[in-house]
Amino acid sequence: MNDRTSVLPQQLPTDFQRPVFCLLGVAFEIIDMPAVLDRMKQAARDRSRLVLSTPNVNNIVTVQRNAAYRDAVAGCELVVPDGMPLVWMARWLGIRTRRIAGSDLFQSLMDGEVGPLRVFFFGAPEGVAQTACERLNRDGGPVFGAGWHYPGFGSVAEMTAPEVLARINAAAPDFVVVALGTAKGQQWITRASTGLTVPLLSHLGAVVNFVAGSLRRAPLWMQNLGLEWLWRIREEPALWRRYATDGWALGGLCLRSVLPLVLRRLWRAVVPVRSSARVDLAVLDAGQKRLTLSGNWLPADLARLREALTVLTAKDSAVLINAQALGWVDHTFIGLLIRLYGHQHQRGLRFLIDRPSAAFARQLRWHCADYLLAAVEVSVPSDVRKVSA
Repeated sequence: MNDRTSVLPQQLPTDFQRPVFCLLGVAFEIIDMPAVLDRMKQAARDRSRLVLSTPNVNNIVTVQRNAAYRDAVAGCELVVPDGMPLVWMARWLGIRTRRIAGSDLFQSLMDGEVGPLRVFFFGAPEGVAQTACERLNRDGGPVFGAGWHYPGFGSVAEMTAPEVLARINAAAPDFVVVALGTAKGQQWITRASTGLTVPLLSHLGAVVNFVAGSLRRAPLWMQNLGLEWLWRIREEPALWRRYATDGWALGGLCLRSVLPLVLRRLWRAVVPVRSSARVDLAVLDAGQKRLTLSGNWLPADLARLREALTVLTAKDSAVLINAQALGWVDHTFIGLLIRLYGHQHQRGLRFLIDRPSAAFARQLRWHCADYLLAAVEVSVPSDVRKVSA
C-alpha cells in the first residue's frame, strides 16, 4: 500500500515561539497569507499534520457557549481570524493582525501558490461537493479534486466510521476541506484526524459552495468594509437570523470584554507597570510538572515564558500552574497559556491552574479565557526536583 494512504501524518511539537494573541477566548496567530501558504506547503510536502481553523464572528460566538468546539479550536495547529470585525477589535487593543479568509486562502491554492494539491471535499449540501470536485478537475488547475463525500445528517460517530475514513484515505488527498457547520465540523476533524492519513484538515464552510458556483462571493469593496455578511444575506436570505443573533452577542462581548481591555490599555499608557516577572519549572514526585508564574509580565519578559513552555511540553506529562502571585499580563501571555491548554487537551493530558490571583482571574475573565481556571484544589508535594527553564 502507498505511504500516502497508510502512514499517519507526523504530529509536530507545539511551537510556542510563534506570535499569538488572545481575543475573546481564542488564541490567534499573527501571520500573513504567504506565511500560511508556506506552512500548508511544508505540511503537504513533509506529510506532517496541520489543522487550520479560521474563526469568524459566528465561530467566536459559538466558542462562548460550546466547550467542545472551544477546546477543539484551542488544539488546532494554526488559528487565524476570518472576519473584519475580529481584525478591528484586535486593532483597538493595539494588535496588528490581518484577516485570513478561508475563501481567499482556497483561491490562492487554486492560483497555484502551493503547487499541485489533491483536495477532498467532505460535507456541504447534497450534490455541492461533487460539483465542486468536478469543476476543479474540468478547469485543470493545480488543485485536483481527489474525491467527495456527502455524509447526510448523521451523527459525528457515523460520519467517522472506519469505512468513511478508509474512503478518504484511499483517495490519497493532501487536504480535506470540511463543510458540516461550525461545531459539528470541528468535532468531526478532531475525531477523524486520528484515523486519517491526510496532512491538511480545515473546516472552511462556504468555500465548497463558492468552488461549486452555487454561491458568489461579495465584491472586494464590500469585503474590505466588513460588509460581506450583507452580501451573504442577499445570496442566502435565511442567514439574516443567524447574523442578527451573532451581532447582538458580539455587541455584548464587546461591552463585557473588549471595552474593559481598551480602557485598561489606555490606563496603562498613563500609569505603566514595572516588570517583576518570575518563572520556575519543577518536576513533582507524582511525575507531573509544576510551572510557577508570578509578578507583572511585560512583552520583553515573554521570551522566558516561551522557553519554559517549550521545555514543559518536550515530554508528555500532567501540568500544574501556580498563579497565586501572578500580576499584570497581556493578550500574548494569555494566548500562550491557551496554546498550552490546547496542547494538553489534544494529547489527553491534565491541565490545572492552581489558586490564581484575583488580578489574574479578572484578566482571564476580560479575555473570555476564564475557562482555563480549575475549581479543584490541588495539594502540591513539598519535595520537588527543579529543572531549568
